[in-house]
Amino acid sequence: MAFFESLSEALTTKGKEAAEAAKRVAEIANLKGQISGIETEIKKNYRKIGEAYYEAYKDSEVVCEFEEQVQSIRDAKRAVEELEKRIRDLKGDIKCQSCQSLIPADCAFCPKCGAKVEPEFFDIDDENPDEYTEDFIVPEEESNTEE
Repeated sequence: MAFFESLSEALTTKGKEAAEAAKRVAEIANLKGQISGIETEIKKNYRKIGEAYYEAYKDSEVVCEFEEQVQSIRDAKRAVEELEKRIRDLKGDIKCQSCQSLIPADCAFCPKCGAKVEPEFFDIDDENPDEYTEDFIVPEEESNTEE
């Protein structure tokens, strides 16, 4: 009987130790979660500071200590604009001149802001818009409908 009492005591002790260890593990996980949340908030604020700094100096002629990063952001934004334009071209979407939302090219009015959509005959970013002729904008078959 002493054996069973000793075994029972050992199991109870080990059970209590396991429960305490589980509480410590849970508390550590909870604290790590809190740390992660705080670090996420810090990173968010760093990002906001960086964005504010970039916005303040992006058009500046003054050379700053972060000029390389500012130029890198400018280049990256240009690249994103070019890629977005390619996507619009592939999808047949255009940008609303009023709210800048992407909308189908066949819309008469922007579904987001309600502005009248003006048709785009050529890309505004094109370096030589004078090269476009009326034949380019209105195909010949359509322009000779009076015959």
